[in-house]
Amino acid sequence: MTRKRQEQLGSMVEAFTARLFLTRAADPRLRLVNVTRSRVSADLKSAAVFYSILGEAGDAPPKEIRGALDKAAGFVRSSMAKELSLKTAPKLRFVYDRNPGHAQRIQDLLKSVGASGGNPADDGDVAEAAAAKERGFAAEVPAAVLRGRGDGEDGAGDD
Repeated sequence: MTRKRQEQLGSMVEAFTARLFLTRAADPRLRLVNVTRSRVSADLKSAAVFYSILGEAGDAPPKEIRGALDKAAGFVRSSMAKELSLKTAPKLRFVYDRNPGHAQRIQDLLKSVGASGGNPADDGDVAEAAAAKERGFAAEVPAAVLRGRGDGEDGAGDD
């Protein structure tokens, strides 16, 4: 039961944080942040939110974005508790995810050796597959969440 709740809360934290940064962030730097995954502690009191920065492939995030994330952590936590009706929202810690940069390096290497057999149409598929493998499927935020419908209105389970 605890493991299942841990995974559910992790998905909620990830989706809520991503949507909040896209739609309600007062700081424009937060719109550059892509939430890639999250991990909630066994006691559900803390969560690591992994992120990448759109257009960046470095090993470390710019300091100004890191500062904006740290400053926004309390706001994100309190908003999450209110909007998701959580008795206690986990304390958030933002962790730069180096995997997206690694996926970009793989893509560049594949392009340089001609892994697609010379067919430019295949390059995007190879790169997308490499990036998806590095990120894991949890990095994808459902379209319903991005539209603000993260409450199950997407029709799943209506059979």
